[in-house]
Amino acid sequence: MLRQSEALAPLAAIAVQHRERLDGSGYPRGLSGAGISREARILAAADAYQAMREPRPHRPELSAEEAAGELRADVRAGRHDADAVASDSANPNRAPASAASSGSPASTRASAGSASITASKLRRCRERDP
Repeated sequence: MLRQSEALAPLAAIAVQHRERLDGSGYPRGLSGAGISREARILAAADAYQAMREPRPHRPELSAEEAAGELRADVRAGRHDADAVASDSANPNRAPASAASSGSPASTRASAGSASITASKLRRCRERDP
């Protein structure tokens, strides 16, 4: 769908890669390591954080601290990029810098300032890799 719009086409590769994991365990293509763009790595961490902060039918929402801990565990396991999962050890209740807000009450509480940080990271990536 994104590829059908000239303005949005550059985002298609990022969107399709955001479910990939560094260790190759993701989908849809099973990409790993350098095969995943920096932008997709950042989006993957933000999306994972957002999903953990939202309640699901099989589990309640995780706290900001729990979700950040899960992301750090994924970094240690080799699934997420450490540069995409930034943490603030001085304030464990602050959302990881990579977390983006979808505007839902749960995510807005924990990550109101994080979306701008993520946007800033994405801009820097685009400037380095035009």
